[in-house]
Amino acid sequence: MHARWVPRLLKDTETVRRVQDSRAFLRRVSREGDNCLSRIIKTDETWQWFYNPETRSQSAVWKRSSSPPPQKARVSKCGGKYMFIMFADMHEMILQHAVPKNTTVNSDYYCKVSFCIYVSFIKHVYKFTLT
Repeated sequence: MHARWVPRLLKDTETVRRVQDSRAFLRRVSREGDNCLSRIIKTDETWQWFYNPETRSQSAVWKRSSSPPPQKARVSKCGGKYMFIMFADMHEMILQHAVPKNTTVNSDYYCKVSFCIYVSFIKHVYKFTLT
């Protein structure tokens, strides 16, 4: 597995290196075709808030037609905030991982999670159980 963090501001030498790497990758894709692309696993992180929404019947109130509409309270983010990491190949999702609370996500954590990716991917592709 190979991953690089992409900084927002690149130095000139870093920009040149990225362009060289991109051209080398395009040459490889033109040589190998989809076979090259099928070996790439992409990842994404997202934060998800869980809300405690009020149902329509809970928020319903009786009022006269001449009275102003009732004021609604803002929905609070009382359920918590959770981080998820997703891994996919060019065809489908391989692994969806919920990061435990109070966990620091760094390169060591990704190494641990990447082992789960490989096990999941191998089970999926080769259709057998690992022990």
